[in-house]
Amino acid sequence: MSLGGSCAVSAQIKRCFGQGFRSPFDLWYTPLLGLIELLSDNTPSRLYEPTLLARTRTDETAEIENTHYEIEFSHSFVRREGELLPEDWLGAPLARFRTITNRAWTFLADADRAGTRILFLRLSVDRDRNQSRVPQVADLLRLQDALTTIYRSADFRIAMLNYPALEAEAAGWRGEPLSRCFFASVRHSRKPDWRGPPDAWDAAFAAMPVSYEPAP
Repeated sequence: MSLGGSCAVSAQIKRCFGQGFRSPFDLWYTPLLGLIELLSDNTPSRLYEPTLLARTRTDETAEIENTHYEIEFSHSFVRREGELLPEDWLGAPLARFRTITNRAWTFLADADRAGTRILFLRLSVDRDRNQSRVPQVADLLRLQDALTTIYRSADFRIAMLNYPALEAEAAGWRGEPLSRCFFASVRHSRKPDWRGPPDAWDAAFAAMPVSYEPAP
């Protein structure tokens, strides 16, 4: 299941395992700290609270961003490249986004079943480096805690893809263990294909220290 930070993660999950888009984070640009805060809050209504929404740019093709979590809702208000942002985006487009978001959040919660094993994938994105501060191992502990609150029955692991600085910090960490997280790398590039090179992702999946199978 995707934890962002871009739609490339969900595209590779779909390619490798045949699963369609399910996670709320499948199609958004989500910074790591914003992701952790959102999961800690576990209040999806704050995602579409109108007072927290703003255009990311001033031109007509702008996307919409939640200014509290710094999440850009790609493909949610502007559905296709080159499409113009509707003038009434706080009307019917926001209502549609609210419905889709609530449905996806319900899927997150409904995955918490005894005997279920979940592999979360998180890919580093530029937004991680443009936040107010650099993510630290303590933030990953908050991520573990937030997901443990949501998933009380299911067993899960979190693959942190392309986070070398966090991995280096974790190597010398002497605090509470990162029992649910592991680090991995993927030779990801948005060019020539935004989804990334399939062979690089195949190698990354094969090298992960977990076994997994597609969800039914």
